[in-house]
Amino acid sequence: MANTSYIGVGPADRDPTVSDDSVTTGKIADNAVTGPKIAMTSDAQGDILYYNGTDYARLGAGTNGQALKTAGSGANPAWGDVTSTGDFANGGDTATANRTLGNNDAYSLGLETNAVSRLSISATGFVNNTLGMVGNAANVSSNVTTAANTNAASAGPMTIDTGVTVELGTNSTWTIV
Repeated sequence: MANTSYIGVGPADRDPTVSDDSVTTGKIADNAVTGPKIAMTSDAQGDILYYNGTDYARLGAGTNGQALKTAGSGANPAWGDVTSTGDFANGGDTATANRTLGNNDAYSLGLETNAVSRLSISATGFVNNTLGMVGNAANVSSNVTTAANTNAASAGPMTIDTGVTVELGTNSTWTIV
């Protein structure tokens, strides 16, 4: 009886090499392929494996502070600097354009500290402060110009620092109570 416990094409071939195309995906058990078996070239910590539309490709780690960005379907991901043209950074940042914080639907917007809502703006624009009071500085220390048709209010008494100008826009008022 012939020994058939080896890999190869016949008894004369005792090389344990699997022939090309002899292992199909159906013969690989689910979750059987580990990271070392799918290594790309020059793998390093922080690398990302992604599909580029044709094959899987390696994206090397970005630099400190960069974020993984996408241009949508049909485009490859890339590392990029976080810009301030619409996002807000914890602790503040330098803006490169006007920005809007809010909702594009009929929901209120709330600001909270210590897990308590402190200020909310309703979908109709009504502003509610949970403390029941709003404070302001007792002096104006930098130039202020209001927009036209704007009403402003301050709790007084108020002092305007020397050399500082408060300019009210057309049809605007400033009431000090």
